[in-house]
Amino acid sequence: MGYAEVLRALVAETRREEQAIADEGAREHERIVDEARRAAAAAREARLAEVRTGLEARRRRVLEAARRQQAQAILVEKRRLLEQLKQSALERLAALHDSTLEKQLLDEVLAEAKGEVRSHPGGGVTVLAGRLILDNTLASRLAKVWPHAEARLAAALFGDGDGAP
Repeated sequence: MGYAEVLRALVAETRREEQAIADEGAREHERIVDEARRAAAAAREARLAEVRTGLEARRRRVLEAARRQQAQAILVEKRRLLEQLKQSALERLAALHDSTLEKQLLDEVLAEAKGEVRSHPGGGVTVLAGRLILDNTLASRLAKVWPHAEARLAAALFGDGDGAP
């Protein structure tokens, strides 16, 4: 084997080693790129999951706030309607002003009273006996019965059965 052949063998060996190193570098490059892609995809999925969780929590908070606001608005309207009903009842009682009803109320009160009796234009009487005052007007009678009747009226009007004012 001559010098030229040894040089050719060395050059060939060097090229093979160079190719092997380049191939190994290319494989390592692909492995690093694949690993980076998987890490980036995992990070992206984690961030998306985090954002989705945050959005879902925010959606629930907004929905619950809307439900509370709706319930409050319904409650306010129910209270307004019940107050309107109470006012209407007072007006109707005042409009009745039936002398027979007034006489009946007077008879009831006078049977027990020993004092000054005052008739009211809206119907009913007030009896003053010393420092005691007996208010037997139609408005006072409605005021006494209203807390007990309001829940039943609400259930009849609004049909929700809870009667919550």
